[in-house]
Amino acid sequence: SGENRPGTVSFRTLLNSGPLNKLEGDTSSTPVSFGRSRVSHYVEIIDPSTNVVVAVSERTTTDIESDRLIPVNISVQVPLIRLWSPEAPNLYTARLLTLHGNTIIDESFIDFGFRTIRASEDGLVLNGQPLLIKGINYMPNSPEHGASMSLSQIERDVLLLKNTGANAVKVLSHNVHPHFYGMCNKYGLLVFQDLPLSRVPSQVLANDGLQTSALNSL
Repeated sequence: SGENRPGTVSFRTLLNSGPLNKLEGDTSSTPVSFGRSRVSHYVEIIDPSTNVVVAVSERTTTDIESDRLIPVNISVQVPLIRLWSPEAPNLYTARLLTLHGNTIIDESFIDFGFRTIRASEDGLVLNGQPLLIKGINYMPNSPEHGASMSLSQIERDVLLLKNTGANAVKVLSHNVHPHFYGMCNKYGLLVFQDLPLSRVPSQVLANDGLQTSALNSL
């Protein structure tokens, strides 16, 4: 969707029930048996600039048992979205909630931006506009700790990259700490990620399963 038009965002999460005991509120008079219960999920979309909830998804329900990984899919439409770009990195926060009855038993937060990007014969097109890439290669490193950088050091690196005038960064050889990708999202840097296959022997690279795993790690 374009600027100031509705936009839809979809989330796919895995519910890990772990060892499950009878949840508070379950009784023998309900259709839910011991070791099995029903939970519900929904998503709130928050505009961080105003801290206002701008959209709420419908609730979905899931029956859970002990030691299960259950996929949960939720979509929500946000009215009058503001697009993300390197010049204006507008972000929203998704609050994903899982409830048993009216009790919140799990919640998580994800920052994200609305954008469209595609390749054309003339280059990349971001949000319908041609994008001139001004990029820098990046490998994490600090004099004190090498690649084991603190969160503040990672944010400092992203700010240094941004202050050079770059609008994109290529991460070399392997994945880096998730905080790096979050900071690039926050400050307005597109990320081009190398597949994590550095120094892998060619005979191993020929394995279809390894290639699939590498793509899934991105």
